Amino acid sequence: MKKSSNLEDWKIFQFFLLIGLSLGLIFPLLSHNGVTQINCPLEHLSSQPCPSCGLSRAWHLLYNGDFEGAMEANHNAYSLLMLLILQLIWRGWLIVKATAGKPIIIWDIIITLSSVVLLAGQYLADLLHFIVTSYT
Repeated sequence: MKKSSNLEDWKIFQFFLLIGLSLGLIFPLLSHNGVTQINCPLEHLSSQPCPSCGLSRAWHLLYNGDFEGAMEANHNAYSLLMLLILQLIWRGWLIVKATAGKPIIIWDIIITLSSVVLLAGQYLADLLHFIVTSYT
């Protein structure tokens, strides 16, 4: 019984993570088109743009095919968008496999960590640099 409960919890976690990733792909469109306007709280506190500033605008430009404009808006846009798309596909595949009764939790950890390091490594380094320079 305990193993089945853990599998059900894992499937529920994957489902909500899939919804969150989907929202992560949709939010830049809503934000840039004026449906929602959220200003950067880190820029407000530190008076300098954070590594995420311009990301919504960059993704909107990517969706519209303006690749140079996207790179100017935020140089992390390509890698973070690829990370979200990869994770969206991976989470969907894991839900299908888990529904078939084949949990692959160790591969989930390996693929997720490696994709975060490879695709979002520069963004995380920029974020760490921002935190260190802003609060020291």
